[in-house]
Amino acid sequence: GWLVAASLMVLAGGAFWWWWAAAGGDAEAEEPELVRLTPNDERSYIDPAISADGKFVAYRLAAGEESQIWIQAVGSDTPVQLSSLSGFRDTPRFAPDGASVFFVHQSKSPLRSTIDRVSILGGAPRVVVAMNAVIQVVAVLASEPQLCFRSHAAGDAGVRRLFCHNLSSGETREIEAYR
Repeated sequence: GWLVAASLMVLAGGAFWWWWAAAGGDAEAEEPELVRLTPNDERSYIDPAISADGKFVAYRLAAGEESQIWIQAVGSDTPVQLSSLSGFRDTPRFAPDGASVFFVHQSKSPLRSTIDRVSILGGAPRVVVAMNAVIQVVAVLASEPQLCFRSHAAGDAGVRRLFCHNLSSGETREIEAYR
């Protein structure tokens, strides 16, 4: 009995070793090639977002008190500026279809934040959500086309509120359980 069991275990171990070696075994994984997309200059390239198809990167280019949203095709040396008005832009995120980019636009006086949407081909941004508060951390949910974001009122940075904006209906609702 024990001899048969031991023989089966040796046979199973040998079969596993053969399968593991044939599948590549301990062969080292090939290192991915990293490619610099932005120039090595004195400016800050922040908040990168990669399109779902991996063909584009959107990012925030900060210069002093201003920042703008740019997009660049992977493998291209030519970025395209998507925002151009004065103010602070933040958190670029691709729409589920990859045809446009959402970003936060904040004005200090009076305090007003919007989430804008602009085509990856450029053009005038369209306001999707507007609030007299600070908007932070935008996430785009592809499964139920929604934008979810965190917000707080001026002078009330301790109380954060979570909202979801339905891109189909245009309805914005607060997620009460977040408070």
